[in-house]
Amino acid sequence: MKKYIFLDIDNTLLDFNKCSKISIQEGFKKYGITYHEDVFDTFVKINDSLWEQIEEGKLTKTKLYEIRWNTIFRALKIDFEGHVFERYFVNSLNYIAKEVDGAYDLLQYLSNKYEVFLTSNAPYDQQWNRLKIADMLKYVKKIYASEKIGCAKPNKRFFNYCINDIGITDKNEIMIIGDSYSADVQGGINSQIETIWFDRNKKGINDSLATYKINSLYEIMNIL
Repeated sequence: MKKYIFLDIDNTLLDFNKCSKISIQEGFKKYGITYHEDVFDTFVKINDSLWEQIEEGKLTKTKLYEIRWNTIFRALKIDFEGHVFERYFVNSLNYIAKEVDGAYDLLQYLSNKYEVFLTSNAPYDQQWNRLKIADMLKYVKKIYASEKIGCAKPNKRFFNYCINDIGITDKNEIMIIGDSYSADVQGGINSQIETIWFDRNKKGINDSLATYKINSLYEIMNIL
């Protein structure tokens, strides 16, 4: 019987893609840079690649902040200082919170039946502020962020820390839910915990080892 939910934040509860696109568009306007759709597509490709390296332990977040926008601007052949835009971008995300469809309803549902804990590889203060704006904190027991734990999902040390901190003695009482196969599902596999993979982009990995796969958050209510 499940008692505890470990729920991802970005692109599971809060739509990071939508939030980041708003931030980028406003930032380009602020700095007088011409925006076109290739900008966001390039951002997603490079940003996803960098975060995958963090999940694999090959890159630190400090290094990501140093190179991300320089790499993006270089790929787009835009002459602008990446560190200036990075500072703007990270700060602006603190104040943008757009929920994924069904996220608020899901939190209400889960919090009435289980203890809900949020897990994230993103900065703690940023996530806390965005969740506050979205009025989601009242449904959550605690937020676990990699920067405070010292390692990132999918490292089993991340989930072991959460388990020990909460005082859970039976992993069968936990369900991990998230959109990232490499961070959330692989984290569950590494830690021998059941998972629900929110495949919102319908990647449809054929050899998926997730316990359940869904395309809509509302489907979770039929599982839990």
